[in-house]
Amino acid sequence: MNFEEALKTIQKLEIKPKTEVTFICDALHKALAQDLIADHDFPNFFMAENNGYIFKHVQKNKSYKIIDILKPGYLSQKLPAENECVRICAGAMIPNEDLIFIKDEDIIAISDKSIKTKTTINKSVKNFKRAEFIKENELIINKGTYINPKEMSLLSTFGCYEPAIFSAPFVSIFISGSELIEPPFKLVAPLKRNSNGSLINSLVRLIGANSDYNGIVKDDVDLIIESINSSIENSELIIFSGGSADSESDATLLALKEINAEMIIDSLNLKPGGSTKLFLYKEKPILLLPGSPISAFAAFHLIAKPLIHKLMGSDYRHRFIKSISAKDFTIQKNRKINFVPAKIVNGEIEYIKKPSNSDLRIFQNIDCFIKLDIGKDSILSGEIIDVLLV
Repeated sequence: MNFEEALKTIQKLEIKPKTEVTFICDALHKALAQDLIADHDFPNFFMAENNGYIFKHVQKNKSYKIIDILKPGYLSQKLPAENECVRICAGAMIPNEDLIFIKDEDIIAISDKSIKTKTTINKSVKNFKRAEFIKENELIINKGTYINPKEMSLLSTFGCYEPAIFSAPFVSIFISGSELIEPPFKLVAPLKRNSNGSLINSLVRLIGANSDYNGIVKDDVDLIIESINSSIENSELIIFSGGSADSESDATLLALKEINAEMIIDSLNLKPGGSTKLFLYKEKPILLLPGSPISAFAAFHLIAKPLIHKLMGSDYRHRFIKSISAKDFTIQKNRKINFVPAKIVNGEIEYIKKPSNSDLRIFQNIDCFIKLDIGKDSILSGEIIDVLLV
């Protein structure tokens, strides 16, 4: 299946996440279930944008007595007369819109109590546009927006301290493979330690979803079916890593066929992660990620991440940046969309050559993937490239 078609399939899933009202501190990495509307003009008063002085009238090189200092959060009880001024700090309220404001850079200090001006300004504060002016009832954040720290600031600014959010989905995680053991156990050949469990579990939590790591499931059809049925009712998503490659030993695929799960995303034109598949069972998605750690890592960012955001009520889009290749490199003839592991070196992107049969060196260094479209198998040093940060 085409990668873009797979993303469209995810977006078309009929999912209605639950909503809840939460305290603002618990809204981080959730999706907003309401529009955020400005509850006041911002700023709602004439505010000094810089440190400076306010005057009734201004003449160049004339001496003015400083009668008060006005700080943010305080109101001035003194208004300047003809030969007077008030020192005002950035962020403080200008008490009268007919006053004249002059920045520090246009002032000459005479003493602690008097100044001169370098300029003559006749415009009062009301004739200047207010910085960052937002009107009451203006739309600030759309429903469905994923809440990052900058959205937290906007929620606070406009008094939304108990926002409605979409509830975090519950994701059950299984790692399939009879050749695997968990990290605490002694390693004996030909067994391998399970690295994908902690990898996928942490990636799910990093998005903001709830995870339930269920450990390793042996390559046994009945055990896999039992695992699915025990988790399906309490999960919005089940993720399996391993058993997605259509080989005779892939018991996960056989188990899904036996329970008549509907396949909606088949093998993709991607590398790595091409064996990724998505099924529906009892109206719940079951995602099969590859067993190779770097393939699972890539497939999670490319497929699992938009799927989990969909379950969270958030409309996720991959964010690619343009950058420069640090070196020449060539890959095998490319018949798929290739996401090449890479690292950032002095502001440029450097391809990471994969050692045979090992993902460990890649995980030591990977910052991003270089996207190579079908048929593109080489990059020159200095060439502009598409980069997916991870």
